[in-house]
Amino acid sequence: MRTLLAMAAMALLCACNVVTTKAPLFVKADAEHGAKLRPGVWAAQPSGDCALDEKQPLPSWPNCANGFVVVDDGTIAGYEQKDGKPVWSTTEALVAGGDPLIFQIHLVSDTSMGAMTPEGYIYAGMEPTKRDAQGRVVATTSWAVVCGPPPPADTKAPNGDPRMGTLKPFDGLIMDAQGNDCTTDSKEVLRAAAKASHKITPAEQLSAMHWVRDGKE
Repeated sequence: MRTLLAMAAMALLCACNVVTTKAPLFVKADAEHGAKLRPGVWAAQPSGDCALDEKQPLPSWPNCANGFVVVDDGTIAGYEQKDGKPVWSTTEALVAGGDPLIFQIHLVSDTSMGAMTPEGYIYAGMEPTKRDAQGRVVATTSWAVVCGPPPPADTKAPNGDPRMGTLKPFDGLIMDAQGNDCTTDSKEVLRAAAKASHKITPAEQLSAMHWVRDGKE
C-alpha cells in the first residue's frame, strides 16, 4: 500500500457505509488519556495471500502488505509511489481515549483509487492486544465505525446505482444523499456507533495491526 488513503481504507476494511466527518471530532486533548501507539513501522492485516518479509525496508513492501509508520501521537505516514520512486507522505491521526478507543484518521483528497475522494476524517474502534514494557501499544485489533447493518444486496440508491449504505443507521447518524456513507457532529454518537459496529462486524473483518520495528523504514 503506497498512499495514505489506501492505508486508511485498508485499515478500516471498507470504503462505504462508514462514518465520515468534514472536521475532526477529536483533538489532541482527547488523546491525552488514550492508548499510545509505539512509534515506528507497523503492519496492518495483509490483503489476501500476501507474501511479506517484514525484515525488508518498508518502501519495498508489496501493496498488499498494508504497512505504515506511526510518527508520533498525532501523525502517521507512508510511502507514495511517484514516478516510480517512493515518496514520504504524512497525515494526521490520533487515538482518542474512552470506551472503546477511537482511531481517527485524516484523509486528504486523492485520486489513486480511481475517483476523487474528498478530504475528511474516518474512524475505527480499537482494542489493544499487546503492550511493551513502557505501556505503549504494539498490537491492536480494530474495526470500521459503520453507519449500520449493510443493506440487502439489491438495494438501490436514489440515483439508481447500488446503495452501499445501511437502511437502518445507528442512532444519531445522518446518511448522505445517496445513502452510501453517514456523518455526525457528536463524539457520543460516534462512540456509540463504534460499540454497535463492533457487535455486527464479523470476526474475519476485524483488522489486526502490529508494531514491527523502530524507525521509518
